[in-house]
Amino acid sequence: MAVSPHAMVWVFGIMLIAMVVVGVPTYIYAAIVFYRVLKNTGVSKPWAAWIPFYGMIKMLNAIGMRGWWILLPTVISLIGVGISPPGIGHSFTWVTILTGTLSGIILAVWYAKLFRGFGMSPVYAYFYAGVGIPVLNLICIIVVFVGLSIIAFRKGVVWWGVR
Repeated sequence: MAVSPHAMVWVFGIMLIAMVVVGVPTYIYAAIVFYRVLKNTGVSKPWAAWIPFYGMIKMLNAIGMRGWWILLPTVISLIGVGISPPGIGHSFTWVTILTGTLSGIILAVWYAKLFRGFGMSPVYAYFYAGVGIPVLNLICIIVVFVGLSIIAFRKGVVWWGVR
């Protein structure tokens, strides 16, 4: 049974509206949280939280790493997409899961250093390692942002630095 072009336009329109209604507020909340976290670390230019890769570079600087390390998970993810491009039947291939998990583990180690720098348990960060697993993707990201939100909005939070 063929799908009419009008039905596809409606589905695309509804998906676009849902992405805007959910995506824009989520981005704004995440940027506010990350801005406050970067500000608490004392890093220069905490406004960088509003610029995706630049914010991560500033986080890497806060945990004592050079900004170019951001290339490692980016390149790994791009290799995964290059080997197994997105499309019907390609979203859950072993290559995508493997490269996504590997990138997630790298990010989890970085976030663990950040959480330890605030004297918090790195358990929140370790959830990021599950980001490459499709079923756990959203849950893992939410747990990490719960931890970041605690740092951002808790009174008297102190940056002890990386040990």
